[in-house]
Amino acid sequence: MINKIKSLTVLSRMMKRFLFAISFSICFFSISCKNEKPKEETKEIEIKKDIIKKEELKQENVSEIQEEDFFYFVEMFSKNHQFQTERVKFPLKVMHLDENYESVELEIEKEEYSYLNFIRPSEEIDFNQKFIINEKDATIEIRGINNGIMIDYLFEKIKGKWKLKTWIDSST
Repeated sequence: MINKIKSLTVLSRMMKRFLFAISFSICFFSISCKNEKPKEETKEIEIKKDIIKKEELKQENVSEIQEEDFFYFVEMFSKNHQFQTERVKFPLKVMHLDENYESVELEIEKEEYSYLNFIRPSEEIDFNQKFIINEKDATIEIRGINNGIMIDYLFEKIKGKWKLKTWIDSST
């Protein structure tokens, strides 16, 4: 009987140690698993915030650093129809002379817009072009040679990029 009690006591001690080890392991793993997820989420959120901040800084720096050159803009504007469409403020309000030589405002929608070309071979040109460029606006003056052409194309710089604002056609 004493041997039986001793063996039960030894077994119960072993059982207690085993149960303690299992419960300790479960607690340890549950605590460590709970702590890992928030750390990963926090790192991911911090990384995303850093990426967003870097992109914002790039956008701010790009607009400050990369002021668009007007002559480069005119070249792209004349050669690329998609670029030109993106760089026109629609609806485009233009002034022109009617049949009584009175100035009339005309509104041009994107669908009605005809593309402009400010770059032509010299043998095709029957007019003179003059560029007047300021910091925030520019004008291309077109003056015909003995043909009555007189058009001023007005551009403005918005966030470092040039856009066609309007034109005034006083051609006779």
